[in-house]
Amino acid sequence: MEQSILLEVYGDVEAACLHMGVEVYLIGANARDVHFAARHISPPRVSFDVDLALKMPYGPIFEALRGVLSKSGFRLIKWPLGLIHVKTEVKVDLMPFEGAIDDRVVSLGSRLGEVSVAGMKSVLGHAEAQFVGGKEIKVVSLAGLVALKLIAHSERPEMRKKDLVDVKAIIKHYFDFHEERAYASRYATEMIPYP
Repeated sequence: MEQSILLEVYGDVEAACLHMGVEVYLIGANARDVHFAARHISPPRVSFDVDLALKMPYGPIFEALRGVLSKSGFRLIKWPLGLIHVKTEVKVDLMPFEGAIDDRVVSLGSRLGEVSVAGMKSVLGHAEAQFVGGKEIKVVSLAGLVALKLIAHSERPEMRKKDLVDVKAIIKHYFDFHEERAYASRYATEMIPYP
């Protein structure tokens, strides 16, 4: 996905969320792409949707946010956690993770069942600010993204094969993201005099 489209979709959701005091985090394949773009690394695949974690509970406040978004350039769809950004036709999945049962699942009611948010609260506590097109956005860390993708794959391996492709790409390039720190710590220990 082009960064300009990602920024437009993220910015429109963030504007509504800020108005309601809700924190927004980019997760999923587009989070991987933001990290990769900062190091000029090509992603292993293209994602055509945007996954956002929201620090809020599912329920009336979430429904109020969906109502605000439906009047701010988004179209509601049948899936209660999804929207379509009208201008770009990008599908957006919103994952409210506060108040989850045992920090693992969000109940969508008896008719729709549950959605896993396992690991989100933990990894988003270590989210990173990244600049995309000059705008600062909150993005799950690469280590956190790997954790979320491994959890998602373990829960539904038959439907989540793409998560392993992403994990493999992140591991392949992980040193590229931490090269400076690795060298700095190596040389720092060499400079410490031994007694």
